[in-house]
Amino acid sequence: MLKELQTRHREIARLKHQGLRTVEIAERLGISDTTIRCIMCDPIFKAHLNGLEDASDRATIDARKILADGAIRAAERIVELIEVPDEKVSLQASKDVLDRTGYAAQTANFHAHIHMNTDEIERLKDRARQLGIVAPKSEEPSDERDLTTYEVTPQ
Repeated sequence: MLKELQTRHREIARLKHQGLRTVEIAERLGISDTTIRCIMCDPIFKAHLNGLEDASDRATIDARKILADGAIRAAERIVELIEVPDEKVSLQASKDVLDRTGYAAQTANFHAHIHMNTDEIERLKDRARQLGIVAPKSEEPSDERDLTTYEVTPQ
């Protein structure tokens, strides 16, 4: 009888540790939720549940340490690949390093269509010249309602 009770305690603790609610545990095991609550108040149960939580915490910390160590070695290997004679491998490694350090290549083009009057177009052209961007030459709009489209390609 004591062995069966201890097995039940362990099963309830395992299910509780997995995040199930009292009612869900009761339904799964076919016992009342009142029985589940009584078992959860037992010091043996609480100690077992704490042990499960501690073991999970240790496993998580161990896994994070392993991944952190692996990440360092992986980064070092990627940097080493920059120097290999194979140009494709070297280029991909270079891109990976840039990507991981926040200098990723632009992945999407930006296209904007805007309505501007003559004064706004002139201000935009002046600003483009100040920034060193060459705006395409186009005919001046005949009135303020004309639409002129400029496509700016990042440099």
